[in-house]
Amino acid sequence: MTDRATPLTGVYTGRTDILKEEGHRSAIVKSLVRKRLRLDSGGLEGDEQADLSAHGGADRALHYYPSEHYAFWLAAFPRHAEKFAPGTFGENVSAAGFTEKNVQIGDAFRIDSAILEISVPRNPCWKLNHRFEIPSFSRQVQNERRSGWFFRVLGPDALQLGDACTRIQSTPSGMTLAALWDIYLAQRPDIDSLRAARDLPALVASWKHALGSRIDWLARNANG
Repeated sequence: MTDRATPLTGVYTGRTDILKEEGHRSAIVKSLVRKRLRLDSGGLEGDEQADLSAHGGADRALHYYPSEHYAFWLAAFPRHAEKFAPGTFGENVSAAGFTEKNVQIGDAFRIDSAILEISVPRNPCWKLNHRFEIPSFSRQVQNERRSGWFFRVLGPDALQLGDACTRIQSTPSGMTLAALWDIYLAQRPDIDSLRAARDLPALVASWKHALGSRIDWLARNANG
């Protein structure tokens, strides 16, 4: 399948710095960039990551956040409205039309001439709590299935604000990212659903391992 192209409404990069008070290093603070940037398997030109176990690297080269989610968070937290400016979730690129409800692991996208593949949902962490000054906000982002996702880069090139973002291939699994989150977060999910999620070819190894561990535990405790 090929979807209608949607333009990138944001392209963001950031440098690693010290988060105030906590003293931890992070690159969650990113700025809008209008010039054309090189994109390869290591990520976007000029962008840095502090925690390479959760961001960056070949499997998490580019973070996408659906731009329509900002309206949801503005409505949910009106007292924090000034904090929900585009780019504040630490994303690298943003556009409208693709969300966790209509994309899948392994879906292939083209942004201008770069070819990308969805590899894993973004696993939100405490840094979102800090950024928005909302206790347990990262948990809410996860529970709402509005965390965005990471791309791996299959065909490096370059991109810039306004470039067309098009899904050029959809996987046959039928398991959206929202459905994958449902399985991942369920207290006692169906083993067959866990296996189907674990066996998604493009899913990153860390999620495969976590899902496999749950399968093993449920199999051992099937009568518990």
